[in-house]
Amino acid sequence: MNRSRVRQQKVKELVTQFPFLTENTNQLVTYYWSHVEGAKDFTDVLMCSSSEAITRAFRRLVKSGEIVLSKEEKERRQQYQESFREDYQPI
Repeated sequence: MNRSRVRQQKVKELVTQFPFLTENTNQLVTYYWSHVEGAKDFTDVLMCSSSEAITRAFRRLVKSGEIVLSKEEKERRQQYQESFREDYQPI
């Protein structure tokens, strides 16, 4: 199994164990670093997987349906996307 698939599996296990992590990617990343990779302080984090790789694995799992977001979370994310598009429309 390649690294990205292993990372996806570990993210899925973490979200299954701690469902609230679907609501905040910062918490997801820090829990991944501490629970999966064993980081105890900032210097340990420097040697861990990148936050981008972890959130990419999470997004792939959501897209494939292996992780299901709550209705409230989907609506919150959709509102954020709409707000972002309004703020950053091409001139």
